[in-house]
Formats: sequence, structure tokens, C-alpha cells
Amino acid sequence: MTKFLASISVVNWLRALALGMALAGTTQLVMLWQQQQSIQADMDRGGDAAFELAYALEREFSRFQNTLMRPFMESDGADAKALVERATLLRTRVMITRQSPGMASLLSEPGNATLLTQLQELGEVIEAEGPGLVASPDRLRAVVLRSQSLARGLERLVEAAQDATALRMREQGDQLQHQSRKLAGLTLLLLVLLLGAMVTAWIQRRNQVSAVQRSKALNAHFQETQIQAERANRSKSKFLANMSHELRTPFNGILGMLGLLSGTTLTAQQADYVNTANASANHLLNVLNDILDISALEEGKITIHPEPSNLPGLLQEIESVMRPQACAKGLDFVFEVSREIPIWGLIDATRFKQIMFNLINNALKFTAQGAVTVSVRRAHGGLKGAEPPLSPTLLIEVEDTGIGMSEEAVERLFQRFYQVDNTVARQFGGSGLGLEISRSLAQMMGGDIEVRSTQGVGSCFTLDLPLRLCEPPAAVSAFVAPPAPTERHSSAASHHILVAEDNPVNRKFVGILLDRMHCRSTFCENGQLALDLIQREAFDLVLMDLHMPVMDGLAATRAIRALNSPVRNIPIIALTADAMNSAQDEALAAGVNFFVTKPVHLSRLQEAIERCVALRRKQQKAAKNA
Repeated sequence: MTKFLASISVVNWLRALALGMALAGTTQLVMLWQQQQSIQADMDRGGDAAFELAYALEREFSRFQNTLMRPFMESDGADAKALVERATLLRTRVMITRQSPGMASLLSEPGNATLLTQLQELGEVIEAEGPGLVASPDRLRAVVLRSQSLARGLERLVEAAQDATALRMREQGDQLQHQSRKLAGLTLLLLVLLLGAMVTAWIQRRNQVSAVQRSKALNAHFQETQIQAERANRSKSKFLANMSHELRTPFNGILGMLGLLSGTTLTAQQADYVNTANASANHLLNVLNDILDISALEEGKITIHPEPSNLPGLLQEIESVMRPQACAKGLDFVFEVSREIPIWGLIDATRFKQIMFNLINNALKFTAQGAVTVSVRRAHGGLKGAEPPLSPTLLIEVEDTGIGMSEEAVERLFQRFYQVDNTVARQFGGSGLGLEISRSLAQMMGGDIEVRSTQGVGSCFTLDLPLRLCEPPAAVSAFVAPPAPTERHSSAASHHILVAEDNPVNRKFVGILLDRMHCRSTFCENGQLALDLIQREAFDLVLMDLHMPVMDGLAATRAIRALNSPVRNIPIIALTADAMNSAQDEALAAGVNFFVTKPVHLSRLQEAIERCVALRRKQQKAAKNA
């Protein structure tokens, strides 16, 4: 607090000094301006011109007298022409003197004005009678006497002009001396103020240097802390990516083999065992996915990728996945889709399905009897209290007749790790992350999730998403819907597929899936072997794991895309256990065409292969046309 008050005092002192210097400087400028105006006024009045004019008139009159006296002093007689010229010059000089502003004060005296009049009349007489006057010595002598009487008056005029000039100079000197004393005082004041400002600025500068040093030390500490935090984040990201890969890789083998086992002939007890193991593995995989998603959200590594999607088909897929679960619990499952829903819209289908699966799963989990109703409609207004969107809105309500929640529970529902109570957690399980992840994803997509609930009656979750309409993609007709997992896919038959996978269990599982699709497969354990094989043999596409020894999948993809041969355009599907969002972005940037995460589902793998087949045909057709 003391430093803060001292800082305020210095600032106020600097302001006062600046104000004082401004006032002193302004006063100096005003005084200099007044002095300049006084000098200018004196110049306008004539200043020293009175003495100069009087003296010039006296000299001209003296020349006139010399010319006038020449006939009496020289034997060759008078020169009438020279006398007339001198008289003209004298009369002109008198006129100049009379018209000068500097002579105004002297000519205000009657004697001086009369003197100039007499001098002008004398010059006019000589101009008029010049030759006759020279011829008459008596008349010339009378003019000489008259000029001599005027000479004494002219001397008095010169003396008066000299006195007036001296008086004016004394007055100006006194005025300048007075103003100089004032200017000296103001200058001294300015110097004192400047000295005070310099001292204050030095103090302020010293405080600033001290503050800058403290700030630099603090910034260095913050930078070091930030570097450590970034290093920790990188380590965390690397750890999560490695954990994702290390956990999902065995999950791929477990779930894959369980899926294959369930397709064989089993006794009722064996089928129950397989289904139990499969459900447990899927539950553990969902927990893992939630943990990875919440970590990615914290680091801002989840991005939304809107793509043209068939909305009715997307909703039908969601219904087909969730309806068997509802039927297994003996619940009515109502899935209502309004006819106003457009066919095509821009949406991140993966994240949309993630939100929907989470909301419907929660409804099924907490509903023991009754029904779960999903209604999808198009609206032109968002949730209550939200601003009207610029585009239509997709409103989805998931309503159940389950246990419901209290108002307190609703307020805390979207908090991380929150569950209604420990009894519910023990009874229904779950990590408490799903709703927070779903709401965060909805908000990233420009929407939101709201809930209303009555304890003992049920809950209703409302998903609000902006709906951006679009045209169907040009290549939509080239893609064929994937068949059921148990069916043979004739269009994939005879395709030769290179699989780069280092895990032997995953190689075995992917080999079985490809065999069921009637595809020929060749396996290798790392990216370098894949790069060598692709240059020696002809393949239709590549399934590329990203985490492999020697050369990983990203490096191998970049190396393939850099080849100087047609094989560089071969379609590549990234088949990886790294489910982090950044891994998909890096894979697409490296040149991968499609991205399939482990555990691998037959339907997803078939869809990716079909897209690659369509892409390969398009490339071959373009090459033929070229």
C-alpha cells in the first residue's frame, strides 16, 4: 500500500510540474509576442525615421543653399538650371518628410509645420522664377536671406527629432529591460521546474527499473513454469497416446476374437459366457474412451469436422444400434423422426452419434420399466433463453420413465465425475464423465444440452444443434452401403490388401475379417517392409497401423506418397489403436485416406474398404481418360 501511495504521489507531482512549466512557457510566449508587437508598432510609426528624415531634409537644404550662394562666390555666375533642380529636390524632400508617419509627432507643433510650408513655398518660388531670379542679384540676395532664416528653424527641427528619437530609445530600453527581468524570472522558474521534473523522473525511472526487474524475474519464473507445464502436457499427451495404443491393441484382439467366437456354434452356457465377457470388455472400453475424451477436451485437442451426412440414415443407424438394448430390458423404445428433417446436412457424424449414444444409454440405464422415447424434429428456434439462430435447428428429445432426479441433482448433473448418489453409482455404474463430454461436444458444434426431470417420474434431455443444410456429395452414388457383418461382400472379392501390423493377435484377427470378405491379404510387421513390398507387388489398398517398430505408419505413408511412381496414389486406411483426435489429424496430414480406430468392427472396416475401392476405381478411370 505504501508503494502504491508513493507511486500516486509521484504521478501527481509530475502533473503539477508539467502544469507549472506549461504556464511559465505560455507566459514567456505571451511576453515575447507583446515585445514583438511593440517593436512592430514602433516600426509602423517610423521609429528612428524622424531623425533620419529631418537630417536628410537638412542636408538637402544645405545643398540647396550652396547652389543658391554660388553666384556670389564664383566668377562664372549662377546656373539657373542647377538652382531649379535643387529647388525641385528640396520641395520633393519636404513632401516626403511631411508624409512620413515618423514625423507626425514633430509636425503636430505649429512651428515645425510652418517651417516645412515655408521651405516648400521657397522651392516653388525658385522653380517658377529660376532664370529671372538669377538675372536679378537683388532678388537673389533676398532669397538667400530668407533661406538663412529658414536654416535656423531647420536646425531646431533636427534637434527636436534627435531628442524625440533619444526619448523613444530610452523608453524602449526601459521596456525591454523590464521584460527581460520578467523573462529571466520565468526562465529561472522553468529551470527550477525542469530540475524538479528531472529529479522526479529519475525517481520514477528508478522505480520503473526496479519494477521491470521484478517483472522480468516474475516473467522468467512464469516462462519456466509454462515450459514445465507444456513439457508436462506433452508428456501427458504422449502418455495418453501410448496408453490408448497399449490398451486398445489388446482390446482389439479380445473383442475381435469374442466377436468371431460368438459367430461359431456354442452351447447356451458358452454363448452366455461369451456375451458376458463381450459386455464387460465393451464397458471397460467405454470407460477408457471417456477418460481419453475428457483429457483431449482439457487440452483442446478435440475438433469438430462437419461433413455432408445423410441425416435419416444416421438416425436410423442410431436406432438400429440402441433398439436391441431396449428390447433386452423389456422397455418400449419409441424413435420418432419428423418428416421435416432434411436428407442432407453438414454435421460431425461421429461426434453426433457419440452424444446420442450417451443420452440414450443413460435413459436405458436408469429406466427399469416403461419406455424410452426419442423424438427428432426441425425447429426455427433454439433452447429456451438462447438467441434465435441464423439457420434451422435440430431438436432431439430423449425422454424416459426412469428414476428421475431432484432439482439439486439437475443443477450439478453436468459436473465432472458427478453422479446422483453413491447408491446409484453402485447400482448402475459409470464414470460420471459421459454427460459432461456430451455437453462439451454439443457446445463445440454450436448447440447445447438441457435437462428437465422429476424424481420418481423420469427425465427428458434436449439436444439442440444448428442445422446447416447441404447438397449430397458428388461421389455419394459411388459408395455402396456396407452389408451385414455375416454376409459375403462380393465387390471386395479378389482385392489384394497389404496389412502393416506389428501385433500378431491383430494380424490374425484382421486376416480372418479379410478372409470373410474374400480379400487376399499380405502381412508385414513394420512400415519399412510395407514400403518395400508395395514397390515389388501390386496391391489395391493398404491397412496401415500407425505404431510400429523400425518405421511407423505415418513415416511409411509419407514415404509412399513421395514415391515417383503411380503406386504413390494407392489408398491407405489407418488402422490404429491411437484414438486421440490429434492422431487422426496427423494421419490425414500424412496422406492417409481413411481412419479406423481399434477395436475394429467388421462393418466399419467394410465401409472403409468400399470407399477405398471406389476411390481406386475413380483413379483408374481418370488415368485411362488421361
